[in-house]
Order: sequence, then structure tokens, then C-alpha cells
Amino acid sequence: MFIVEALLSILLILVLIRISIGPTVWDRLAAYSSSTTKGIILLATISFLKQDTTFFNVEITLALLALASVAVITHFLEENNR
Repeated sequence: MFIVEALLSILLILVLIRISIGPTVWDRLAAYSSSTTKGIILLATISFLKQDTTFFNVEITLALLALASVAVITHFLEENNR
């Protein structure tokens, strides 16, 4: 399972690089959404390995905040493009 955590961490670092380099705002938004998904999967893997259920509340909260933030940013960007 250490290999899975290491691969997810490497992918998360690559997505964070994509956020900083992304040529358009939409690319950065997609990378942000992908990074939150990878972070949630990483937390789920850690909680599974430790057999600790307290991380599940954090994962659900992070997922809801990520969804809400992407929806708000998308709405803001659509308003500015009109």
C-alpha cells in the first residue's frame, strides 16, 4: 500500500504543477478539481490502512467544499465572460 500512497502523492504534485502552469483558467479549474479528488483518495487510503474512521468525515467535508468551490468559481467565470 505504500506504493499506492507514493504514486498518489506524485500525481498530486504533478497536478499542483499543472495548476500553476495551466494556460487558461479552465485548465487550472480542472486541475484543482482533480487535485481535490486525488487528495480525497489519498485520505481514504490512509484511513483504510490505519483502520480509522475519523478521516471519513474529513473526506466528505473536503468533497463538498471542493464541489461548492468549483461551482462558485465556474459561475463567477461565466458571469465575467458575458
